Formats: sequence, structure tokens, C-alpha cells
Amino acid sequence: MGKKRKLAVFDVDGPINRGYHKPQDTSNDVYYVSPNQDEAAIGAGDFVAINMPFVKLTLDILHQNNVHPVIGSQRIQMADDDPRYGSYIKTMYGALDHFLGKDRPFLKEDIARDIGKALRETNTEQSKNELLKAYQERLGVAAEDIIFIDDDLVYKNDAEQAGHLFVHAPVSIKTKCSVDDNAYLYETLLRTVPAHDIYRSIEQSKASSQEKNEFKKQLLTYQLEHLNQVTQWQQQVLTDEGLLTKKDVSKAVLTPKEQAAKATLQGIQYLIMDTKWDIGMFGGEKIVDEVTGIKNTVPKGMNEVLKTIEHAKNGAITWNEALTQVEKQINESATKKDHGVFNRRGETSQLFYDKAKDVLKQLREGEVSQDAEQRKDDGMHL
Repeated sequence: MGKKRKLAVFDVDGPINRGYHKPQDTSNDVYYVSPNQDEAAIGAGDFVAINMPFVKLTLDILHQNNVHPVIGSQRIQMADDDPRYGSYIKTMYGALDHFLGKDRPFLKEDIARDIGKALRETNTEQSKNELLKAYQERLGVAAEDIIFIDDDLVYKNDAEQAGHLFVHAPVSIKTKCSVDDNAYLYETLLRTVPAHDIYRSIEQSKASSQEKNEFKKQLLTYQLEHLNQVTQWQQQVLTDEGLLTKKDVSKAVLTPKEQAAKATLQGIQYLIMDTKWDIGMFGGEKIVDEVTGIKNTVPKGMNEVLKTIEHAKNGAITWNEALTQVEKQINESATKKDHGVFNRRGETSQLFYDKAKDVLKQLREGEVSQDAEQRKDDGMHL
């Protein structure tokens, strides 16, 4: 059975063109309206793509997994000969050709021009639902299989009310390409593609090794920093793909503390199982996800974590007990330099242990705070 067809509708100004944010170290990130323009004079008509390697890899991963990226910019509604906006449409297509190639399989000009021409007189200032509907009908997908990425929150409510997913891509550059800057890319991927397929697609892409490694590190960091939310997204994606049933993700009656422990540990479990880890050819231990059937090779320390989580799932120990054991296992693994001659720690593995320590520490601090509040409430009722 093939993957379900989906659409990723990208606004251009914001998610791809970062506007007036001038690159700090290179002019290669800018497509100028005038080829001889001074870099210091970037204007509204120019195209600034400071995180293009991350954008390009995201588009490629989506395309590999039957999620079709299309152009959702108001620019597609403009005519080339428009005296006021004509240069904007020409710049957009010229920039996409420059950065992504004229023969790109995504963000294609021909379909965008067709859709835009039909919507020439449509007002999309407050809602782009007519634009989304046009793509939906043209490409034959369900409303819930469209994810819309835009920098303007004015579109969010209407899009979600129509059944679409919405990802906010604010133009807020902290550094050139930080995890926060690229968060909208990782959210888009994790809400549409199973994580194991994301990592597989990274390896199959034509990006450089340096770009792949940096992308994986940022993606892993994002997953750990938003563990519970990502777990919910992935459970929905796997359910949509027929890899999980509602029974698989149903929750037993647990105390709030047990629920928090379970949610965190399940997120860690998915992360370990789905991530492509940097370990030696003969290192690691082979695992198989009993629910999805996905195979992977994971570091020894992570496999011990998986076993502990499995004990909790089977009822051999409580989720709180499992959390205590996993916390100890991760703290021990985080200080090791390697796990044997043929099982050396890769960069992503170390990043996992360090970030997972922080996640568990924050969970524990939250528990202490909740316990203190509960004691305070109990004292008030004596």
C-alpha cells in the first residue's frame, strides 16, 4: 500500500524568502532583482534565503514521502505585466529557479500560475482558503491532508476551521540557521511524515554530508525540546498511515504524575526507535518495532532504555518506576565516551543523552512544584 497523498502549501514570503534580514557572511543567500545590486541595499523586491539548505532538504523529504510542496503565496495571483506587482512575481519564480533549479519536482511554477490566474480577483488578505481549496480540487486530496505554512497568523483560524493543518513560520531570525529559526520546517515534517521515514529520506537525499548531519542534529534537538507535542503528532501520522490503531495510543486510567511519566517515556521510545543513529558498522543492537515493524540499530545504552519502557508497558513496573530507571540509565550513558570498540558514540547519540537529561530534569522539577502546590492546597482545607 502506497503512502497517502498530501499537500504542503508554502507561503513564500516568510517560510522561504526571509525578506529584509540581511545575510551576515555571504551574498550567496540573496537573489537580487538587479544582478549588480549592492548587498547593503536589499529591498522588498529582493529574495533572501538564508536557510535554503534546510528548506531544500525539507522539500526533498516531503516530496520523497508523497507530500507535495506547492506555492501558496499571494504573488501567484499577480500578473507579470502588473505595473505595481509584476516585478514581485518575476522575482519569486526567478529566485526559486536560482535556488532550487528549473526542473525541481516541488514548488512548480506551471501549476502555481494556473491556480493564481484563476484567483486573480480573489481577496486573500484575510483568508487563503480559496487558494487552498483550488489546490485541493486540482490535486485531489482531502482537506485534512493539506498542511499550510505561512508567516501570518491571520490565516490560522480559517485554515483550521476548513480542516487543514496550519504551521506558523514567523520571520524572526535569531542566528543564521538556529533550531528556532528552522522550527517551522521540523514541525511541518513531523506532522506529515513518520519520523523513521524522515531519517531514511535524509540519508537518501543529495544534500552534502555536512548539511545532512546539521539537519539531523537540529531535528533531534527539536524533537527532544517538544517531546510530548511531537509524540502526539507522530501518533496521529502513524494512525493516518495505518501503522497504529486508536487502541495502540489509548491511555489507561493513570494519575497525572503517571500520565506525565508515560507521555515522556513514550516520546523517548519513539525517538530512539525512529532516529538513524551515528554508530559504527558493527556497533549497536538491532531492534524491531513490534507495532510498525520498522527495523533499526540503536546504541546499547538506548536499548536498555527501551527495555525499561517495555517493562512499564507490560505492567511489570509502574511508569514512575520506569522513569526513575530511565533517568539513571541516561545519566550514566551521558558520561561515557563510548560503548565498546565497535560501538563508539556518535554526535547525535551524545546530543540525545544530553538533551534527554535536560528533559527529565525539567519533568522532575515540575513534579516537585506540583507536589508543593498540592501540599499547600491540602493545608488550606485542614
